Amino acid sequence: MGQLRDALGSVCPEIEGRAKARLSADPADGLHSWLPQDWGFETEIETATLHIDASGSATASDGINGPVDVSVIWNQADLMEVLTAETRSASFKGKNPKLRFRTPNGQRAFSLLRGSIGL
Repeated sequence: MGQLRDALGSVCPEIEGRAKARLSADPADGLHSWLPQDWGFETEIETATLHIDASGSATASDGINGPVDVSVIWNQADLMEVLTAETRSASFKGKNPKLRFRTPNGQRAFSLLRGSIGL
């Protein structure tokens, strides 16, 4: 499939931009201690993982391998609409996604970076 992975991959530059800006602006910022992160995205059709490394670089891959810091569970159509939108907004036309924070650092990092995904 790879549709979800590709959509996540397309938002990686925005995530990296936001993460790297925070990391370089304030070395004492909490984001330094919260990375790396793995966020799992699950739909009724496929799964994908977004990985953000300690330097703020982001990559997307198919499937969910191993534990994640955050799980985003939503229907494919709405998630794809949000990920492929030209402008990011946290207002959803469909049902809201289920967010499951698996680690405290996952919740902290997600709260800082979620806007770059549109969540």
